[in-house]
Amino acid sequence: MWLPHLIIPNYVPSCGRCLSKVAVSIDPTKWVENPKMLYGLFSHRYLDTKYYKCNDCRSDFVGWHPETLKKDAQEIAGVLNFRMSKGFAVDEALYTFITTHNTDSTALIHHRLKKSVADNWINNATHYFKAVLSNRVKKRNPDYLDGTNQQTLDRHLEIIVDRAPAEKRVKRLRASLACAEEELQSAQAKASRDVQFVNIFNKKKNRNVSGLPFKGIGREKCLVLIKHGVISAKALLEYDKGSPAILESWRDVVQACYDNLTRQVFMLQKKKKEAEDELKDELDLQEIFAADSDNNNETESINN
Repeated sequence: MWLPHLIIPNYVPSCGRCLSKVAVSIDPTKWVENPKMLYGLFSHRYLDTKYYKCNDCRSDFVGWHPETLKKDAQEIAGVLNFRMSKGFAVDEALYTFITTHNTDSTALIHHRLKKSVADNWINNATHYFKAVLSNRVKKRNPDYLDGTNQQTLDRHLEIIVDRAPAEKRVKRLRASLACAEEELQSAQAKASRDVQFVNIFNKKKNRNVSGLPFKGIGREKCLVLIKHGVISAKALLEYDKGSPAILESWRDVVQACYDNLTRQVFMLQKKKKEAEDELKDELDLQEIFAADSDNNNETESINN
């Protein structure tokens, strides 16, 4: 996390707009919606920061604003060791690698990175194995959680080593049927649910959210619909006032989305029926085998 007002004593970030510290408020602050991806050599992390408010120019700015970093370069030098870019950041190890190999081709850089990651993995594995062989790893008590006196449920679990193939097939088929029923219920709920445009507007503020319905209807169009009293998807499908601000193509987008959900429900109903038939056939077959086995046992008893 990049929180300079907590890391550097008496530090106040400069406003990214007016470049002044005088009216910047560091409390209260709120987290940014989209943390940057912080790329490294052997692992990637998220780099988070907060918004600051300037009471002079009435603007909010983030802790890693380019103008703020440039203005306060003397104060944060030696503290902020990440290379900031738009949408992502690079840590000091990867940045050093890039600058020292900037004359290499992309394929060569990729090859070097693969070898470096593999070598690092082998070094870590060797270190851990050596620690185990040297009895430097403390054995955990499996009956208690680490650092607590709370017992686990491991001693209550019954592990079945051997299981008949027929029972395994029935269990697998029951699990497939339960999964199909759950998927069908979820699809039916989505197909019958009315989507509020205000919820779509709020969710599309966050660019990390994917899979939202009504692709092509963005935040501006949601505002237009809400302004004209069309607050939900089904209300748009029933809208017939003919306002030129609401295009017919918007209704086509919503209708296509609901048609797709209806097709998914149909396919999942078919999938559930097939799972039910398969489970029924397996149970009937096992009953036949069980009856034959009982008859054979009775015959053997009579002959004896």
